[in-house]
Amino acid sequence: MTDENGLDTFINVSLKYSELNAIKYEADRDRISLEVVLKDLISYERQEQFISKIKSCLLSFYKLAHLAPKFVDFNFDEKAGITFFRIYRDMSSLSEGEINLCIVLLNEEFADLLLTDDSSIIAEESFKKQVKNDLLQKVHKNDIYTNSFFACRDKGRVFVFNE
Repeated sequence: MTDENGLDTFINVSLKYSELNAIKYEADRDRISLEVVLKDLISYERQEQFISKIKSCLLSFYKLAHLAPKFVDFNFDEKAGITFFRIYRDMSSLSEGEINLCIVLLNEEFADLLLTDDSSIIAEESFKKQVKNDLLQKVHKNDIYTNSFFACRDKGRVFVFNE
C-alpha cells in the first residue's frame, strides 16, 4: 500500500513547482526523485560546483532542522544537448522546506537555463485532497499493488501515473 504522507508530499510537489519536469515516488523504497531540465549542456566543473553548493546548504538545513536523512543523492545527466539534474531523497524526513531550498538554489544558479512549465496551477487544499483520494481509489478499485507513482508537467497540467 502507499504511504499517505509520502503521497501528500508527492502531490504537493507535483502541483507547486513548475521547475520540476518529473517526480517519481517509490513508496516501497521510501524514496522520491525530483528532476529538472536545463536547456544546455553544463560543464563538469559547474556541475561539481553546484553539487558541492547544494550539499553544503542542505547540511546546514539538516543541522538547523535537526534532521538526519537516510538517503540523499544528486546527479547530472546529459542527453541530446540538454542536461537533466536529479535529486534523490528518502521520504521519511523530507519536507517541502527542503524541496523549496533546492528549487531556490537551482533558480539562483541556472535561472536562464531552467526549462519550466510557465502555466500556473492553482491548487487549493481541497483539490489536492481530491487528487490524493482519486489516486487511492484507483489503486484500491483495481486491486493494484501500487508502490510507485510518476508525475510530469505539460502546459499547466500534471499527469500522474502509477508504475
